[in-house]
Amino acid sequence: MKTIIKNISLFNMSGWDINVVIKVLLITGIILINFTLLVGDLKIGEYGGIDSYGISGLLSIFIFLIVIIFGLQNRKTYKYAYIGICYLVLIFFIPQIFAKLPIFPYVYRVYGHIDYIIHTGHINPENPGLCYQTWPGAMFLGAVLEIVTKLGVYILLTLPVLRYLIIVPLIYLLIRGLTNNTSHAILGTMFFIISFYGFNWFVPGGLAFLIEMIGIYILFRICYLKKNENFLKFGVILMLLTGILVFTHFLTSIFWMVTIIDFLILSMFIIKNKRFQEISVLLLLLFVIFQFYWLFGHMCSINLFKQRLNDLICLPKATESVEKWTAVAQSGVTPHAKVLGLKMYFVYSVIGISLIGMLIVLAESLKRFFKTRKVDRLVLLLLLLLVSYSLAVPAIVGAYSGEIAARLFGVIRYILVIFVTLALKNAKFRRALIVTLFVFSYLSILCTYGNMTYDYVEPNEVTGIFYTSANIQSKFYTIPDALWDIKYLTKKWQYILPIGSLNLENAEDNIIILSSRRIEGYKFFTGKDLNIIDIKIKSSKIYCSDNYYMNVPSKFEIYYGG
Repeated sequence: MKTIIKNISLFNMSGWDINVVIKVLLITGIILINFTLLVGDLKIGEYGGIDSYGISGLLSIFIFLIVIIFGLQNRKTYKYAYIGICYLVLIFFIPQIFAKLPIFPYVYRVYGHIDYIIHTGHINPENPGLCYQTWPGAMFLGAVLEIVTKLGVYILLTLPVLRYLIIVPLIYLLIRGLTNNTSHAILGTMFFIISFYGFNWFVPGGLAFLIEMIGIYILFRICYLKKNENFLKFGVILMLLTGILVFTHFLTSIFWMVTIIDFLILSMFIIKNKRFQEISVLLLLLFVIFQFYWLFGHMCSINLFKQRLNDLICLPKATESVEKWTAVAQSGVTPHAKVLGLKMYFVYSVIGISLIGMLIVLAESLKRFFKTRKVDRLVLLLLLLLVSYSLAVPAIVGAYSGEIAARLFGVIRYILVIFVTLALKNAKFRRALIVTLFVFSYLSILCTYGNMTYDYVEPNEVTGIFYTSANIQSKFYTIPDALWDIKYLTKKWQYILPIGSLNLENAEDNIIILSSRRIEGYKFFTGKDLNIIDIKIKSSKIYCSDNYYMNVPSKFEIYYGG
């Protein structure tokens, strides 16, 4: 069988010793990355982490990509491709290492609650404004890590790297088992690494996604990879993962429930595996018990659950949000808006090439079906998962404060990666993907670190503070709705109000308040039409200590806008 490299004339190394070339490139890349680590600093400009990498860091990324591609030459050179992937993961997290402190304010809430658990021995769900405390699974795990390692809160800053060190091998093993092709699995793993941007700090959502991916790998392993596995062993693991997910993150647990139902349908009507049916039913039963107890066992959870039911807005609302968000991002009036536009095009590009791969796979599957009258079970399961995630989850949780589209993309990414990997049998698509990998690598960096100046959190005390939320007086207020609810306000409001309750008739003095759901950071603007002027003011909310520790200042402020 022809290898990937032989199908690409650009990488035809006839007359060259490929091992020598790879070794020279690998040594050069290692020298450059070590130089970057030695002299690097968190220099954040309009496009963020690019300044942190410098020329040497950016060049090292290109070199390691070349090493990975050359490493696909034959089985003897696969080891170089693996080494290249490991360094690629390291390179992507360099600015994170330099930053030392997280820039996502919710992280500080989680850290504060972890410290509270360590000192009191119990959670505090009564504290208003901290909805994450309602699902304290991540906080309990963080407390255990702090106690065991004795490193304090900073041990939690390693999660973004550890997360990929766990997920990347699982993704590789999954697609390697499904395709039975090592070179394709390596390319698919590269696509998985670069098709996402974000820090993934130690917060419930980030930890829950890691747990969910472990569970998904086990489900695929039992159904497709190793059908003679010990059902009891993996059944116990899946039950533990189900309980942990329910207590860690509500949205991710809903995705997990949908996944279990889809695999149950598969085992009942497609593969007809009775033992797997029993495991799936047991997992669903445990999910219902855990979720019922957790939702209706805490008053704070009941209120949140009612809020979700009242806000049962399905996929059309989320689609509308994307369209309006796109219009704002394309206005390009500030560097922040430019980066939002860049992120938009990057995500659309990832989805676009994934859809092309999916169409190729579906076309081949249909051809085989018409010839053999046999259904491709894997393709059918992937389609079932994709449709179920896209329709069922938004119907249950609503718009999820405007994040449902982004959260959905994050979860279905493993499905897209599998489709892309399966489509690599097509030589033209394979060549296009290799070229795309180079472009996406740099776009991923721009999107991940491109707006750090505007997300920056004042580096006050981190350890030993129990964070609460308090309103302050300010002549400008943020609107706690999603980005598509940007409106022109007619006066200086004294309270934070739902956007729908504002009287927008007879507008004279327009104040534009831009909220991008905290993850992108709050930006405040004033002006008329799109002639916007950037101003620096305080957020409408601050996070302050609870005076639990006498040696810590009683209050501090988190600023948005740099």
